[in-house]
Amino acid sequence: AQSSSLARAYAARYDEPFDADHDLLGLGAANLAAMASGAFVVNSSVTKTELSDRLGSRTQWASLVAAGAVLVAAFTITGALSLLPVAVLATVVLWIALGMIRPSALRTLYRHRRDEWVIAMITAVGVIVLGIEAGILLSVALCLLNHVRHGYNPKNHLVTVDDQGRWTMHPVSERSALAPGLYLYRFQAALYYANVEKFLDDVRSLCGPVPPRCICIDFSGITDVDFTSGQVLQSLSAYVADRGIHLAFVHVSEEVAAQLHRSDLDPTAMLEFNTRLHDLIDHYAVADGATAEAMEMVEAAGLRQAGDGPRKILGGRGRRKAASGSEG
Repeated sequence: AQSSSLARAYAARYDEPFDADHDLLGLGAANLAAMASGAFVVNSSVTKTELSDRLGSRTQWASLVAAGAVLVAAFTITGALSLLPVAVLATVVLWIALGMIRPSALRTLYRHRRDEWVIAMITAVGVIVLGIEAGILLSVALCLLNHVRHGYNPKNHLVTVDDQGRWTMHPVSERSALAPGLYLYRFQAALYYANVEKFLDDVRSLCGPVPPRCICIDFSGITDVDFTSGQVLQSLSAYVADRGIHLAFVHVSEEVAAQLHRSDLDPTAMLEFNTRLHDLIDHYAVADGATAEAMEMVEAAGLRQAGDGPRKILGGRGRRKAASGSEG
């Protein structure tokens, strides 16, 4: 973990590519050689790496030269080095470590992501108090928990198009319709057992008190559907169909479509996969007598291509409540 973290940090500092597999392969080969020769375990060194960087080292020749210097010192000045106080060595290491702290980066992190700043501070304290390995393990655990927290409560929206043809996001509670009687709901996380209840609650809330004619779910942010979520989607499709609401999935990747198929969730008369969004808008807008003015707005948003047939798109401003949309 220390080697990969260190290599990733310096690769980011100098805008160089980083391959963790390649790094671990080299580290493993070095340890196999150390095992065969009876040498110490090979690992990266934070302080030595920073010292080499300050001295301007940029190639593997720096490591070869350093190894040669150590070999010469081992046969010539070990006696003198043995008299060097441990406090002096500790001071050198501390001086190098303090130079690795970037206050400006921490300030930027604090402004942009407070949660990640808190994890960084806890990690720093953990490394000082518990040691490097325990501190890194603590950091990994906190990062995983933070990732689960984001996945557990994703920022989901209803999507509409404004007067200038731009996509607009709205809280689900606003019940903003893309077209009369048509909701476009975007769930922005992989679906799994911990967040599928929120997905279910959001979609069910859109079904009443006045049900729309169609709920379109944008799968562009859903990269995975676990077993529990597949079962929930199956029951949800039945729940929506019982209320006479058409359910449509758009932007479904091949992998997710295969997962849905394995969950016995297949297209029916009331459930459609990967339908074209502008076709849905055409269908529901024409039923309510859409205006030609709204056609230009939706074409600007890229929902429709020129020459796709009659000009029958969003009515009004492209944003209506479901109650008014279901009255047509």
